[in-house]
Amino acid sequence: MFKKVNISLTQIAQSLLWLTLALLLSVLIYTSFVTREQGKISAVIYDINHLNDGNDLVTVEELEARILKAYESGLAGSKIEDIEIDQIESLLDQEPFVVKSHAFIDRDNQLHIELQQRAPMFRILDQFGNKYYLDEDGVRMPLSQNFSARVPVVTGNVPEYTAWDSTDHVLKQVHALVHTSRQDPFLNAWMESIHIDGNQELVLYGNIGSFGVEFGKGNDIERKLNNLKKFLKVAGKNMAWNTIEAIVVKYNGQIVTRQKSKA
Repeated sequence: MFKKVNISLTQIAQSLLWLTLALLLSVLIYTSFVTREQGKISAVIYDINHLNDGNDLVTVEELEARILKAYESGLAGSKIEDIEIDQIESLLDQEPFVVKSHAFIDRDNQLHIELQQRAPMFRILDQFGNKYYLDEDGVRMPLSQNFSARVPVVTGNVPEYTAWDSTDHVLKQVHALVHTSRQDPFLNAWMESIHIDGNQELVLYGNIGSFGVEFGKGNDIERKLNNLKKFLKVAGKNMAWNTIEAIVVKYNGQIVTRQKSKA
């Protein structure tokens, strides 16, 4: 036998109402989506994370010029359906001063482009005439036409740049040295340049005196820097800096000063 089911007119009306509302909502969503896709970019907003000193190695004007060259027109006023977010990000990620870009379109049809800049760690002037930066990840960057970062300068017998495929590459040692010195405000302010001598050993120069600090190879970095800092802040208070030719910290357990020869 079939079981009798009682369905009231109220229940039917409620079901029809919910079905109608669901259909209306679907239509609204679809219409909104189509309208948005057929709309145009109302504005392009760039958000560049500045370097620690507030400056930028790349400008909005340079980025706009790169986009204009690629698309043969600006992005503002373009149809949203013609905008390929992935392509824009890929294009900007090719910029040597950009680590990563992120683009999105908001509900007001504004295209937001967020950029993370590479941060220079030091500048290199090698014996071949090459001039470039290495950033915090050891990536090579050209010098900027807009701003010269205040970072240590590396000179001397700088070997050809290679990626970090060798643990004993002298530029990797320099990178570790500068990274460690930047953790200490005193040493960070003191260090101005690093010279690589013919033996691939490091000689540091700072903003006190004209002497060089013979650091040796780029190993045992923390101990050598701590010894140097103590000497400069404590023992060096009574030193006549203009009489010193060099401070040697490369020997284990001692610091040696070499005086200038008297004429």
